[in-house]
Amino acid sequence: MSSDQSYKPGELPKPPMASEEQAVEILRVWVSPGKEQQTTLKPMWEDVGLWGMLLAGVVRDVSAAYARKGHNEEQVFKRIFETFESEFAVAHDVGDLSGDDTPQDPARPN
Repeated sequence: MSSDQSYKPGELPKPPMASEEQAVEILRVWVSPGKEQQTTLKPMWEDVGLWGMLLAGVVRDVSAAYARKGHNEEQVFKRIFETFESEFAVAHDVGDLSGDDTPQDPARPN
């Protein structure tokens, strides 16, 4: 950590890429025991599918980080992926993931 940088407790240091002129921070996530995570992000790309690529890269990075701590990288990856899938199987604020984007009239039964 360089002496010209100040970090609050709990913050991670910026990666080397952060010093590049065209680099942009696009995602920040904070967690606190007993609370939902809080996310700040910058919608960056016209093709929102690129977020899938970014998140897949994050899962690979997390798996590798746990492997450096002695965990089995493949098992870590599979566990994250399984949990990711199960979270999407549960109805959350993103709406019905069945593929039917037809708005539902709350006054009419399905």
